[in-house]
Amino acid sequence: MVEAHAPEAAFDTIAPLLRKADRALLLAMNAKEAMAVFEDAEVEALAVIDGSESRRVIGLLTASHVLRRYGEEIEKRRQEEVGLV
Repeated sequence: MVEAHAPEAAFDTIAPLLRKADRALLLAMNAKEAMAVFEDAEVEALAVIDGSESRRVIGLLTASHVLRRYGEEIEKRRQEEVGLV
């Protein structure tokens, strides 16, 4: 595996940086689907691709970010239900 910030790092793709190059998240996935992929791949971060055919990377997502945003939405809905918002 290559380090992203290594002086000699010059890539046409991000493939050398990925630990699980065969695993990626699709843009259309919801949080539950994404977390299932994270658990199956046993990694903290995965590339987000535009589709299974083109596999063009459009971003990077971490499991901790998914969990944090999910928790924030749950808290927001709870506050709405009890009238705090």
